[in-house]
Amino acid sequence: MKTKIFISSVLVFSVMAFIFSKPSAETNSSYNPPPPTNLNDSFLVGVLSVGDETNYNTYAPLNINLWHEYPNWWLGDVENGWINHVSTDKLNEPFSNYGQQIITLLNNNQTNGMRTLMDRVKIEYLAYGARSDYQAEDSSFLAPQLQDHWFYTYRNAGTVGVNEIDNSSYGNGVRVKHCRTAPTSTDPPGYVVKGLKTNREQIDMNSVYWIDDKIHKWFVKPRIRIDSNFARNNPNTNICRIEIVKWNGDTLKTITLRGRNFLDGSGNYNGHYKEEYKYFFDDPDTLAFGPGNEMNPSNPPKSSLDENCKVDFRVYWYGNCDMWLDYVRVDSDAADQLLNPNNPLYTSRQEWLQWEVQQIAMQSASPVQFYIEEWEFNQLPCMAYVSHKIDSLSGGKFSLMCFLNYTRMFYHIPDWQSFNYESGVDYIIRNLVNKVGLKQIFGGSYPFQGHTGVYIPNTLPKCSEFPGACQYNPSTGMLANSTTPGLYETWMQDMFDDLNSRTSFRYEMYRADTISKQLDIPFIDIFQTHLWKTGGYTQREPTNEEMDLMSNLAVSYGAKGLLSFWYDSFGCINSGDNYGRGLTDPEPCGAPQGASGLIPRHDNVYGQWQNGAGSSKFLTVGSMNQRLRKWGPALMSFDNANRHSYIYRIEREALLSESYFTEIYSLKISNSPPACEEDFPEDIPFNWVAECKPEKYLQVATFKTISAESNRYFMIVNRRCSPYKNGLSEDDNGGRRWVKVRFDKNHPEMSASNKWKIIDLETNTTVGPEFDKTEFPLIDLGIFMPGTGKLYKLVPVS
Repeated sequence: MKTKIFISSVLVFSVMAFIFSKPSAETNSSYNPPPPTNLNDSFLVGVLSVGDETNYNTYAPLNINLWHEYPNWWLGDVENGWINHVSTDKLNEPFSNYGQQIITLLNNNQTNGMRTLMDRVKIEYLAYGARSDYQAEDSSFLAPQLQDHWFYTYRNAGTVGVNEIDNSSYGNGVRVKHCRTAPTSTDPPGYVVKGLKTNREQIDMNSVYWIDDKIHKWFVKPRIRIDSNFARNNPNTNICRIEIVKWNGDTLKTITLRGRNFLDGSGNYNGHYKEEYKYFFDDPDTLAFGPGNEMNPSNPPKSSLDENCKVDFRVYWYGNCDMWLDYVRVDSDAADQLLNPNNPLYTSRQEWLQWEVQQIAMQSASPVQFYIEEWEFNQLPCMAYVSHKIDSLSGGKFSLMCFLNYTRMFYHIPDWQSFNYESGVDYIIRNLVNKVGLKQIFGGSYPFQGHTGVYIPNTLPKCSEFPGACQYNPSTGMLANSTTPGLYETWMQDMFDDLNSRTSFRYEMYRADTISKQLDIPFIDIFQTHLWKTGGYTQREPTNEEMDLMSNLAVSYGAKGLLSFWYDSFGCINSGDNYGRGLTDPEPCGAPQGASGLIPRHDNVYGQWQNGAGSSKFLTVGSMNQRLRKWGPALMSFDNANRHSYIYRIEREALLSESYFTEIYSLKISNSPPACEEDFPEDIPFNWVAECKPEKYLQVATFKTISAESNRYFMIVNRRCSPYKNGLSEDDNGGRRWVKVRFDKNHPEMSASNKWKIIDLETNTTVGPEFDKTEFPLIDLGIFMPGTGKLYKLVPVS
């Protein structure tokens, strides 16, 4: 999610069957999944931008099977591709100058056990082309297929013309504004459209790479028709005036279209709708603006403008002839090159797609999908074109994969935060997944912001040894305040489970989970590993336990792949600003992002590495990935329709009514009795206490495979993340918990046998002895360290 990362400038399906093929079911006798024959069968694990490191051995301990690199535009040239590996890989280079070297890189990735996520500069440029069609008719008159785009209309205060369905041979039923002259009617001259509702789509001047609006030229294309005889007989008569208004209300330019502007080079006009017009030597200007800051000279971020923005594309009618206005289209130069056959660069842009798909991606077994990350609503038409073109050129092997950035998709809409969860999901399916032809949903959350109201547990090594070092201080990278494990855990659960913010962790998981289930397409998750401080944007560094928790929760919600953000780092932390740390440290600390000299980041700002005696951040992610790859064959076999994830403290009743559990217990070290009266187990060891229902910070998930309804898998995640200190006090134990479960002996899923065993899929070992369900036993699942998730198979014993 690079927008969240480069926020200093602005404030991140079935994947093809060949990618996410599902292994056959295991037998009921034991867990013994068949090994994947190739990476096509694997749960994908990767680290975004890992390709900035050119030595495969450096990141081998991360245990990834997916390679990714962003186009390296931050190295001083927005047109850079993967120039760390191929110096000639740039936007305007022909295939002959870079193609074979990229194929060699893809094959090297495959040799080193990795598929490739194709984040290519030519694909980015074209997919980020922007097109907006601002409809002239009133929002209440929109065609059914345009109802979702109600915000692409005008407020129309004081305008002229009537809503009409143009059933002429020129209109073919299109809905328009018709401005009429006698004898049919007489409308007074005036504005046909004025007061654009969505008016922030061409003024994002603080962004980066191809979504930065100021680097583009823009073309305004009002789709108009008039009487052909009038145009020929009245070449110098004014038809309409187009006004382009800047964000502060000043007029950037005014262009008057006359009869002659509708004529072609031979002086003819056939009466059809036109978007592009012929200009003459004495026309003062054309319907274009940019590149540069003309529309937004003060550079405020688009997301902060809201109703204060006054950008407008107005059409004033002079009343001299009938005029039909369909919409006002605004295209960026990239969109015009991609979608307009009359553009001189149209053919070359089609060649770009053919090179990247057929002459590069199709020549290696490594590519897994073409990928873009940050995008905005007006880029959807180009994204759809590029995706379907890739699909066609590859014979269905590839398409476009994009990150679901909920904020960027909707913040052009007036009062976008009023979108509720349910309508948002349906809207995303119609306007993103179906339109672009996505074969997966790729989403996730960076929940750990950085400010004084954010917390970390005081059981972290640095906080225990130097309490004063764990207070908010940007010059040390400490972007949170420490507190007791109890207060920290409560804060974190509330933050993770918040449903007031449309971009909360819980919303992001539910959104991706729901879309994945409704469309039966895979969900790929991205999770936070980074520390960031740039201007007003801050993300505190997750602890090792928190990284583990985020990955486990994503798996519980059905993720079929997991990517962490991100490999790189930049800046000096002691500067107090403008620094970031992913899974590496820069050498020296002031090296630019993407530069050589990155070294594995073992110690985080909380001192968890402890000079090699504790836990390495770099190796923690590697251990997580190793576990995910062990789980992979089972995870890839799970059926979307038969998986469910429950937040125990919130969704306990649903869990118990919809699954084969009758209760789940979590125990903690404590000398105090429980603060509630519940039906606790009787055999609780000395110094351990069962927790009350609201204190059970657990996530529980159940799964089945597609091929065998009798398969029963479940997952339990310890959502507490306070580090364990190997002491006897409750605080020393932090988030460490002992978990026990009971099964419902009468549940249909337990009817296959009286005797059962539980297999831990990470170790491929039986958990405890076999048990008889008729005895209603308490099953001991053992100790769960903070952030730990365990995946099990419940197996009947004959």
